[in-house]
Amino acid sequence: MRALVLLLLVASLLGAGVASAGEEDARTFFAEGRRLRLAGECRSAIVAFERARAAYPEGLGSRRNIAECQEELGAFASARRNWWELRREVLASGEARYDGWVEDAEAAHQRLADKVAKVAIQVVGEGAAGATIRVDGEVIEPSLRGVDLERDPGIHEASAEVDGREVASGRLRVESGERKVITLRVPGAPRPKSPPPEPTPSPPAADEGMSGTMVGAITAFSISGASLVGFGVALGFRQQALDELTSICPNHETIACAPAADEVASRGHRAAIAVNALAPLAAVGAAVGIALLVLDLSDDDRVGLQLSPTGAALTGRF
Repeated sequence: MRALVLLLLVASLLGAGVASAGEEDARTFFAEGRRLRLAGECRSAIVAFERARAAYPEGLGSRRNIAECQEELGAFASARRNWWELRREVLASGEARYDGWVEDAEAAHQRLADKVAKVAIQVVGEGAAGATIRVDGEVIEPSLRGVDLERDPGIHEASAEVDGREVASGRLRVESGERKVITLRVPGAPRPKSPPPEPTPSPPAADEGMSGTMVGAITAFSISGASLVGFGVALGFRQQALDELTSICPNHETIACAPAADEVASRGHRAAIAVNALAPLAAVGAAVGIALLVLDLSDDDRVGLQLSPTGAALTGRF
C-alpha cells in the first residue's frame, strides 16, 4: 500500500514538472509573439503564438492574439474561425481570468461576417456523383458542394478526381467580402466502343437453270433420305428393345411379363410405330422426287424407264 501511494506521489510530481516546463516554454514563446506583434510583424508573431499554444494549450491568450493578428492581416476567415474556437475554449475553461472573452469572441465573429470571402464549388456532369473534390488541396465532403465556404482573400483552387486521376480543375481570386463559384464539370466513364456490325451474308444466287419443279424434287429427295435414315435408326431401336425384352421375359409373346419389362416393351412399341411411319414416308418422298424430276426435263434431256426381270430403273441424260 505504501509503495502504491509512493508511486502515485512520484507520478503527480513528474506530471506537475512537465506541466510547469510546458507553461514556462509557452510564456517564452508568448512574450516573443507579443514583441513581434507590437513591432508590426504579425506574420512572425502568429508563428510564436502557435508555438506557445502547442507548449501549453490551457493558455488561451495565444489563440486570442492569433485571431487579432489574422484580423489585422486581412485573413478574416481564419480570424473568424479562431474567434469562435476561442469562445468554445473559454466556455470549457470556466476560469475567471477569461471573463468577458466569450462576448468579445462573439462580437468579433459577427463583426467579420461581411468581410469574409466565400467560395462555392459546383460539380456537374455525368461523373459528378463519384468524384472526389478537393479545395486548396483538402478533400471536402459531398454535403459541402454548392455551399459557401469561408476563405481568406487570395487565389483558391478546386479539383475533381476520379479513381485517383484529376479530371477537372478550376482556380480564381476572391477578395474580401466577395462570393465566387468554381464550376467543375466531371465527364462520365468512357463508353465501350461497339464492335462494327458483322456483314450480313448475301443469299447464294440461285442457279439460273434451276426451276421451281427442280427445287421441289430436291426437297422431296431430301425428305426421303432423312426418312430413310430415321427408318434405320428406329429399326435399330426396335431390335434393341426386342432383344432386351427377350432376355428379361423369353416367353413374352405367350405369358404376362414382370413390370420391369413394360418400359422395354413400350420403348420397342414406339420404335415400331416410327418404323411403320418412316418407311412409307421415305418411299413417297422418293416417288415424288422422281416424278418432279421427270416433269422438269427439257426437250433436249433424254429420259427412259428401263425394265428388267429383277426390277425397274429410271435412266436419263440431264
